[in-house]
Amino acid sequence: MHYTEWTLPFSESSHQKAWNIYKTETMVTYDKVRNSKEILTYIQRADLSLQRMGFTEHSLAHVTKVAVTAGDILLALGYDKRIVELARIAAFMHDIGNLVNRADHAQSGAIMAFRLLDKMGMPADEVAKVVSAIGSHDEDTAWPVNEVAAALILADKSDVRRSRVRRAVNPNDIHDRVNYSVVSSELKLCDNNEDYLQWAITSYFSMINFGTGVAAGDAELRLDGDIFYEGKVPANSRIHVLVTAMGNEYGTTQS
Repeated sequence: MHYTEWTLPFSESSHQKAWNIYKTETMVTYDKVRNSKEILTYIQRADLSLQRMGFTEHSLAHVTKVAVTAGDILLALGYDKRIVELARIAAFMHDIGNLVNRADHAQSGAIMAFRLLDKMGMPADEVAKVVSAIGSHDEDTAWPVNEVAAALILADKSDVRRSRVRRAVNPNDIHDRVNYSVVSSELKLCDNNEDYLQWAITSYFSMINFGTGVAAGDAELRLDGDIFYEGKVPANSRIHVLVTAMGNEYGTTQS
């Protein structure tokens, strides 16, 4: 803890300076979270449990990548720096519930995050935003309940890569099939006048370069010649599409 000795009279400017120092030292930051021995232990033990189950990698490499991506998304969209920081914190802690069980890990993780962040002194409104995002990130119950949750979902689901598979590929496991088929992936906000996110996936056999956008009137959405949507789209509406694909030895899409 850093202490500053102030001399009388205690002016308004010096009082504000002291308050800013206090806030900086007591604020729960991404750096404090990712260096917490408790949090690091829980993440590592959770991943160890998944490893023993033969499940895909959910280690510090995964949560760190998701944290960086989630923060970068909101930063690029112009969100406040503190919201960006909360997104990184939520993303770093999002899989901590796997320590309890893989089933319902989003909800158990949210409860764990509540206890940890509250104990660290995070204000209730910030805890609420982080906990809601963590509790709403998994496939079955995923929903962008706030901006932090939206960034977390995008960042988490776009981290697909072959190096996350830690065993012989199980053809019945969707996580194995998808991750093994992908060499690299990239999620970026396109820097132009069109309002869409582009998710580029480089699979073992082919590249899919796919975007969703704003449209009005007749619309047709195509991927590799197949029509996935065709019909009327109301003005100012958004089309959100999640594509999961895998290549086989013939270079065609399986799933």
